[in-house]
Amino acid sequence: MEPSQIGREEVLSTLTKVGDLCPRRIRVYLIGGGAMALRGEKVATRDLDLVLESQVDAEDIKKAFQMVGFTVDARRPDECHALVDAAILSKSAGLRADIFVGKVCDMLRFSEGMKKRATLVDKLGKVTLFMCSREDIFLLKSVTERTRDLDDMMSLFRSGLERDIILLECDLQSDLAGFRESQVWEAFLLVKIEEMEERYGIRIPWKRALKSKAETKMGAHQLLKEIERGTLSVGKLSDVTNETPAFTEKCLHYLEETGEIRIDRNTRPYRVTLKK
Repeated sequence: MEPSQIGREEVLSTLTKVGDLCPRRIRVYLIGGGAMALRGEKVATRDLDLVLESQVDAEDIKKAFQMVGFTVDARRPDECHALVDAAILSKSAGLRADIFVGKVCDMLRFSEGMKKRATLVDKLGKVTLFMCSREDIFLLKSVTERTRDLDDMMSLFRSGLERDIILLECDLQSDLAGFRESQVWEAFLLVKIEEMEERYGIRIPWKRALKSKAETKMGAHQLLKEIERGTLSVGKLSDVTNETPAFTEKCLHYLEETGEIRIDRNTRPYRVTLKK
């Protein structure tokens, strides 16, 4: 084990010291390698990735970390360009704490579903510590872009993942942001899964379902732009996007289900209008 890494007991010890110095009770959600170390899914970690529910909580935790020897990084490490919304603190040995508030990498929202799936670890001083589910850590790691995160995603996959939880959370993230403003999270995850398959020589059985959902959502985004430009018939939408009528109708059905459009089926051809 490298000197800059800590195992399960040291993770708990570090957070206990932080909890003893917190001025009040704070709920802390541990994601990433720290949570994996607690579960025994990796031997050690050098990152403590924490999600807090408010900026006030984050400031109190940050001060407590500073009191046990962490310093705020004035310059972000090269590998941390995705952590645009994190407060990054580190110790001289290399251990780092990345503190997020309600959102990770300014992309994925820390949803109520993630909170409910998190497991209570213990009360460590004034810190009430939860560790996130494997499925949520897997999804969160798909947006962090740190080189070692792919190895962690592979470990989580081998430990067992519920496909439906991941796919449902991707949908929820779209709902939280609003479809027009949302990223296609399935597409981000699909890229990572394809990298995993190539690097480790595996096949992920639910990749097809993920790819289908990603393609539908990306197609729906493209169609929405065309509808906003005034292309209002199913046939013309299929022509301008160079997609098959069947795929176009599938994407339109998705937009109709999400409440973005209205389809008038009393006309021939069908007419499509924005609902919002």
